[in-house]
Amino acid sequence: MFTRGDYITRKILLPFFLSVLLFLIISSFLNYLSRPRGTVIASWDRSLPFYQKVEKPSRTFLQASFELPEHLLSSTEEIAMVFQKVIGNQLKVYLNGELIHVVGSESGNIWPSPIIVRLPKNILSNQNSIRLELFAVMNYGISYLPYVTTLSEAQKISWLQGMFRNDLNLFAMGIATIIAYIMFFIFGITNIPQRKEYLYLGFSSLFTIIGLFQFVFRETSGSVFLYMLFEKVNIAIPALSATFIYLSINERYGKKIRKIFLNVLLCIPIIILWIIILPFENSVINVLSDVSNLYSLFLVGLTTWHVFRYKVIELVFPILFLLMTAIQSTTVLLSRLPDELLLPYGRIIFLVFVSMEAVRHFKNLSKRKDYLERENYIDQLTGAYNRKIIEKLDKNDGILVLLDLDGFKRMNDVYGHKKGDEILKRFSTLVMNNIRSDDYFIRLGGDEFCIITKSSDIKNQISRLYNIAKNEINLGFSYGIVDLSEYNDFDKAYMKADEELYKHKWSKKDQPY
Repeated sequence: MFTRGDYITRKILLPFFLSVLLFLIISSFLNYLSRPRGTVIASWDRSLPFYQKVEKPSRTFLQASFELPEHLLSSTEEIAMVFQKVIGNQLKVYLNGELIHVVGSESGNIWPSPIIVRLPKNILSNQNSIRLELFAVMNYGISYLPYVTTLSEAQKISWLQGMFRNDLNLFAMGIATIIAYIMFFIFGITNIPQRKEYLYLGFSSLFTIIGLFQFVFRETSGSVFLYMLFEKVNIAIPALSATFIYLSINERYGKKIRKIFLNVLLCIPIIILWIIILPFENSVINVLSDVSNLYSLFLVGLTTWHVFRYKVIELVFPILFLLMTAIQSTTVLLSRLPDELLLPYGRIIFLVFVSMEAVRHFKNLSKRKDYLERENYIDQLTGAYNRKIIEKLDKNDGILVLLDLDGFKRMNDVYGHKKGDEILKRFSTLVMNNIRSDDYFIRLGGDEFCIITKSSDIKNQISRLYNIAKNEINLGFSYGIVDLSEYNDFDKAYMKADEELYKHKWSKKDQPY
């Protein structure tokens, strides 16, 4: 038997330390790759590294001088200058007054990949001057000091940097595409409760794909207009992706979100997107970008809180890793630091983990449903469980809620059994769509149902079910709630719940149905 301390260690502390360890490993490895491997060019006419947002499309010029070591000057190998991370749309490099390299365009996206510039030996000398012309529509900067080394050494380390910064995002986009397809497919073929979980995960994956596009190197985006459109859309994408992550977790493990709160969650990033797309100056767009980043971080933090609140142990590791990468990336973006952005790693690891868990849960539910149908535990009219399932459950644990539709007999007599059957089916569908997938909704007979659940918020859940039933089928219900753990006998618990139900029904006897 494990003690409570053992449980916390195995279920909480271990995933926490693993997420911290993975974060430190990735961060340390990327920092290791960013170390200069040659002669550093440090004497620039402005301080490096630097990062600057611009009010309108602008060019900036940087100049430096450097002395080429004799072993490089006399080497038979080609010599190259390495820019590990240049933020902007286009970079032009001049060596000793001659243009030797151009990368990107007025609509390019050059920062995700390191830039290798071959230095022609017929232009090089012991003392050299380097001049950079950097064009940017939104922002520009140089994150690390450039250095000079042999071409072979430059290509080797730049290949690794490009793989972990640019190519990994292409791989992540492919993974997210597969996840989105699987989630939308499951949503389309299933009618289980909480099926919206798969829809939300599909949309989160879709927005992750769009968001990662901005982390991929592009020589051109087609035009400055298209580049600005990509930039503006991607400002709101993290908020949309985080919103659907939160909704998917809450749909599966939490109570249903009120419609007004759901609309607010969806409207905030859409409003940000709508405002950004309008022809505002860059200063307004930059402010909205910071707001969107902070709101996304808030949603990731809220999702983390729900994971711990609902004790979703299987998601502790990925959500903590996502939270750490979100905090790191938001800090880098808001403080204009030159560090690498780790959020793409957090996004894809979280999506992979949560999608694998969603698929596993779907398979288990499908197996359980097939088994129960084979064993005749499903009520054919409503799709709810029938009372035979009670024999298979732990009748000494959880909460028992008896439900009895108000005025159903009168409505059945007036409108007929066909209408009555339609009401029973609609009511059952309504309940099954608004309880947890681990809860049991059982038709005991006629218009009498029960819910067996381990929810800690059952009264609010039943109250919300009542309001939904009144609004959607214009029919309420009476109920009685008992804690099964207080009784050693299910029949006694049932009798007590039945008493509570009829007290509730009697209190409404003068109300019109």
